[in-house]
Formats: sequence, structure tokens, C-alpha cells
Amino acid sequence: MKHRLTFLFSKTSPRNALSFLIALLMKYLQNIVILLLLFTLAATAQQTNWIKINMDTEASFVSVYFSDGNSGWVIGRLPFHKTSIFKTVDGGESWLEQQKELPLALTSICFTDSENGWAVGESGKIIHTKDGGESWVLQNSGTRYNLNSVCFIDSKIGWAVGIFGRIVHTMDGGNHWQKQYPGNSINFLKSVYFVDSQTGWIVGDGGIIFKTADGGFNWVEQYIPMNNDLNSVCFVDSDHGWIVGQDAIILSTIDGGLNWNTQNSPIRVSSRGNNDLYSVYFTDISNGWAVGRDGIILHNIDGGAKWELESSGTTNNLYSIFFPNKNRGWAVGAFGIILQCESIISIGQDKVHLSNLSSTINLQQNYPNPFNPTTEISFTLPKASDITLKIYDTLGREVAVLAKGRKNSGIHRISFIAEGLPSGVYLYKLEADNFTNVKKMMLMK
Repeated sequence: MKHRLTFLFSKTSPRNALSFLIALLMKYLQNIVILLLLFTLAATAQQTNWIKINMDTEASFVSVYFSDGNSGWVIGRLPFHKTSIFKTVDGGESWLEQQKELPLALTSICFTDSENGWAVGESGKIIHTKDGGESWVLQNSGTRYNLNSVCFIDSKIGWAVGIFGRIVHTMDGGNHWQKQYPGNSINFLKSVYFVDSQTGWIVGDGGIIFKTADGGFNWVEQYIPMNNDLNSVCFVDSDHGWIVGQDAIILSTIDGGLNWNTQNSPIRVSSRGNNDLYSVYFTDISNGWAVGRDGIILHNIDGGAKWELESSGTTNNLYSIFFPNKNRGWAVGAFGIILQCESIISIGQDKVHLSNLSSTINLQQNYPNPFNPTTEISFTLPKASDITLKIYDTLGREVAVLAKGRKNSGIHRISFIAEGLPSGVYLYKLEADNFTNVKKMMLMK
């Protein structure tokens, strides 16, 4: 660089030399700006925090399902082959024991909307609700063998699978169930997942993977070079899917299962001993979670290429996980454990860890922002408080009242749908006790 500058100075006028130095300086400043931008983007991360929901029950939760961001159900197994069913209608902030000590041992639950749901279990039992779980009707599955998993794609079409290769299928909401067999009747089938009325997968013990492309009338076995027991399968479309199972195995495919690849698990070399994974769920091709023995929770944001171990705050086995969207989900497990996940967008010093509620009220930035037309506003209360949450335009005119009244302590999330409003900047204001805070958000249509 020294020789280059000497040469330039010797061949150019002082004015040209000064112009060159300014251009050179601007280039270096541009590189610094780019580096700062990359650093800022790296600091902007979607973090997850798991919060324990206290439940007064002796049940061990084995299955969780949400029909949307607010309505969800959990199956709780009790001694003596009994089951309780719990429901939430406020996104998991409170849970009601909807069905207490049913004389059935249920293992899996699925809903297609806030009203229609099915649960399956031991001795081929299938029950169905048309009123959001207020009442359940026993359906004739046509088998006496235990059923381990159920999947419906709409209010009519569904499948359930179980031990000894049992597969049952309905096309009328469960009024009639018909048997389907993939082949070897000794297979213990653990999980079933369909992406549409024709395309689905089943996994089970001994590395069993079956796929159908005709609604289950024909099943083709897909091979992997190992015999680990496989416990859970999830697909986001007809190509991209994941399977988890024994010894923390994680399998993925990008071609509908023609080829399955083993993904690296951060707990495979753990000293815990048995590191089985029991459940996996992806919301899209990038964002996924898996749970398992001793409170294991794994998370990734790149399709599974890199899984990271998250702190669950429990050593209880976690048996089921479900995310209605990538920002909120639940994991359930032994001894009445329910964990609620919050995904937080954080920038630099402004990140908020919701797993540790502070002693002060906290209003968070809405997400997404900018948005169109729906965004979510979250705030935390260290104690029960009377609150109001309102939306204003930049002229101070009230646009909407999102919440008003008394709220319990904890995390609260409220959706704002800006239909009919023009693009622009809006303000949202939270008032609670002696606390007031206002933040901006951008509507872009």
C-alpha cells in the first residue's frame, strides 16, 4: 500500500490525490457499515423460552394438539387405565379438566377445527367429539389392538395406527372404520402423518417406514440402513419430512422419503444414557422441534441441519410437542408437565427473556413488524392487574381497543387484525396500574 500511494502522489496533482484518499476512505467506511449490518443481523435472533404451566393433576400427559393459536387439548394418562382430557381456549394461559377419569387409556389426540376431534388408545378405542370436547362418543374401530397415533386431514378423512401393524381408515368422520395393512403384521406402528387425502407416512419399531400415495390402499416400505425404533413422523409438504426415535436418531428427507438422511443430534454423545426422542413437529421447512427423555428439547431454524439443545427446566420425560405456528408451541410429558414456548424477536440490547418474569410490567414490540394485516402484541404482568391496550393513529385518534379489564400475572398475547385500515404508522398503548407505555408499529399493505 505504501508503494502504491507513493506512485499515485508522484503522478497526480494534490487535488487528485486528495480525491483518491477520500474515495479510499469511503470504501473502507462502506465495508465497516456492511460488517456492522451483518453484526446487527446476527444479533437479531428468534429465541425460544420454555415456561412451565403449573397443573394440579396426577396425570402424565402423552399427547397435545391445538386447532389454532387459542384452542388446544391435552390427554392425561392416569393409573388403572383411565384418562383425563384438558382444554384451553386462551392459548394455554389456563387449562380446564374437560373430561375427568374416563375409563379409557388413550394415547393420541387430533382436531381438525375447534369442534371436531378424535382420540385413540388401548384395545382399539376411538372416541370422537363434535363440540370441542364437551362430550365424546365411542366409535367402532374394528380392531381390539392398541392404537398409538391418529391423524385427520379434515372432518371426514382420517387414519389411526397401532400394534401388530394395525391401520384403520375412515372417510366419514369415523362412523365407519376400515382396516388397512402395510404388510408384516408383527410391526409395532407408532406414528402416522398425512399431508393430504392421498399422501402419508407411518413409522414404527425396528426402523419401519411406510408411505402411501393412494390414501392407504397401498403402502410401500421405505428403507433406512438401521433398525432404531422410530417414534414420530412429521411432514410439511409432500417432499420435506422428519422422523425421530430411539437413541436420539433424527432422519430427514427432501424427496418424499425416497432418500432418508441422518441429521446430527447434539445429544447423541450425551452421558444421560437412554436418549430417545418421542415427538417431532415442524411448522415449515425451516423451523422444527423435537422432545424426548429426561426433558430433552431440540430446536432448529434451518431444516434440521443444525439442532440445538434447549433448556426445558425439567427432567420429566416429554412425550408430545405441537406448534400451531412458529412463534408459539407446547410440549407435554410425565407427571403433569406442560411447557409453553415463546419465540422472541430480539435486537441487540432489547431482547426480552419471557421465561424469567421481571418485577415490572413489560410491553414488547409487536411481531411481525412491519405487518399485513395481522400482528401480535405481547406483554408481561408480574401480578394480576387492571389493564387497557389500545391502538391509535399518529393523530392520536383511537383505532381499536384490544383488551380491557383484569388480567392474571404472566405472559399475554393479543392479535391485532388491521383490516380496513390504510398503510402507515400506528401506536399501541398499554396501561396497567401505574404503568403506561407506547410503542410504534408499521402496517404495510
